[in-house]
Amino acid sequence: MRFPLGQPVRESTTVSQLNIDGTYTLVSPDTITLTVQKPDGTQQAYPSPVSDGTGLYHQDIPVTDLTQTGHYQFAWTSAGTGAGVQPGSFDIYDPFTAAHVPPPLAGPDDVAARLGRDLTDAESLRLIPLLADASAQIRRYCRRDFLPHTAETVILYGHDSEILLPGYPVQSVDSVTAIGGGTGLPDVPIPWFIFDGIRTVRIAGGAAIINLPESWWDGDYPGTYAVTYSWGPAQFPDEVTMVCANAAIGVLTAPTAAAGVIGETIGPYSYRMESAGGGVAVSLSAADLAILKDFRDTAATVQTRLR
Repeated sequence: MRFPLGQPVRESTTVSQLNIDGTYTLVSPDTITLTVQKPDGTQQAYPSPVSDGTGLYHQDIPVTDLTQTGHYQFAWTSAGTGAGVQPGSFDIYDPFTAAHVPPPLAGPDDVAARLGRDLTDAESLRLIPLLADASAQIRRYCRRDFLPHTAETVILYGHDSEILLPGYPVQSVDSVTAIGGGTGLPDVPIPWFIFDGIRTVRIAGGAAIINLPESWWDGDYPGTYAVTYSWGPAQFPDEVTMVCANAAIGVLTAPTAAAGVIGETIGPYSYRMESAGGGVAVSLSAADLAILKDFRDTAATVQTRLR
């Protein structure tokens, strides 16, 4: 879950005990403590959470303890009756952070290397918006930003005990939490999830976890999950950088600013060619799109099954 900086956070938990017949009963542990680890690694314990009834507890974390933006991890630890540990996490973000402008997919050095010479001052100045325009068109066509995303939390729907992660390549999966979404259905951390190393998280199981609420086994949970994971390429793909740089070069070196037909005469020789953007606007050619097709994020097909 994500909360803006300056908002207190309430975390809730349930404590239950497994009965001989396989059912669960809410119990009051001898002690229960919520420990929160902040983004800088420091920890803070709350040894006296509020009891909302047998086996039901919550802790309000004040804004004075949430002054850092980033990823927080926490763990409920109960001792004695109903002993166990329930981990979880949330993120604090600055609501007034300026809109993020992604960096261009190619830089001046990439353009200079392809031209085989240093850029002039005028070319360097003009190249900034050209690379930005080319990058925007590539990202729009591919439907992805080509940036690394660290500890990003998304809300996803699981099907047949599996969750397909939309962002890829996936570097790691940090946590999975089942979202209750109703009275008596608390959010349940799922530490037993299995990541297949590609894009799928499997969430079947949980029989060995003694503190799960009874409603978990009754199938009352809606099937939505908060997944915190890191994904995205470590660096821009070479083909993407090539297309971006060449698109900017096509405009930067055009002999005229007119769109449509470009021509130039050098002594007794002349040439004439078609260009969509001329020397003003960046455009991607059919050959560029063919190269980028392998990086295009296409819509997935969801298979349904009637029961």
